[in-house]
Amino acid sequence: MRHFSLIAALFLAAVLLTPTSGLAQNKFKNEDTAKNRQDNVFGTRTTEGEGPVTTFGTNEAGDTTIDSHQPKKEETDWYDKVIIAVDPDVRWPVRE
Repeated sequence: MRHFSLIAALFLAAVLLTPTSGLAQNKFKNEDTAKNRQDNVFGTRTTEGEGPVTTFGTNEAGDTTIDSHQPKKEETDWYDKVIIAVDPDVRWPVRE
């Protein structure tokens, strides 16, 4: 009897709580409340022959801007940096 009352209580709680969450869906409207929504753009640009340059300022709308120009790096092949060592000693087991 104890297990039946536990199952009945859980079933009753599920039945009573399910409609309340369904009614809350219509309570809050999904509307955009931003007044001046703008897209943000992030990234760096390369410069030719100069060192790294970073400037801070404002644009036409009065928003703060950060502009960064980085020098272009020469690509290096990772395989050129690998040192391959070969040990020709293949005696096994070692006997003296």
